[in-house]
Amino acid sequence: MTTAAFEVDLRQEDGTGVVAVLVTLTHSSLTAPIYISSDPTEIATDHPRTYKTVSRGLDFTFLPMRVRLPGSTPDAPPRAQLVVDNVDFAVERALNDLGANERVKVKFEVMHSSDWETPQIELPNLELANIRAKGPWITGDLSFDGGVREFTPGATFNRVDFPGLFRR
Repeated sequence: MTTAAFEVDLRQEDGTGVVAVLVTLTHSSLTAPIYISSDPTEIATDHPRTYKTVSRGLDFTFLPMRVRLPGSTPDAPPRAQLVVDNVDFAVERALNDLGANERVKVKFEVMHSSDWETPQIELPNLELANIRAKGPWITGDLSFDGGVREFTPGATFNRVDFPGLFRR
């Protein structure tokens, strides 16, 4: 559910509110969820200087992030990629301890400064696969939960069985 202030800021060229994306990474092997914010809303620590966003009593650590949109390569399925920069060693180690084929649950929440407690937009059913945590960054392929692994029927859509699809 979106607030009126959020909708006004989306329509204005230079809105006065702050929009942040909160990302939650969860997996049964992680001791605690990893909370990441796209916005340095407030100072968390002075030495070293770190930032956070507080929402629903949880501290989301500010880390620069971006989503690379899927390209159009004919020989591979489209996939978006999440890239998170400046990751600390503890997060890198926790993600590297997961198995090579493990998938991490990802929840994206778009928040607005008029109400840090209520998500304006939610994408709760994403997965992060092919995770690479090296140096100060994490990368992984984003997909909808289980969509790639679902069974597909063996039949093909051809002119004989489905003539209505191929009318001229």
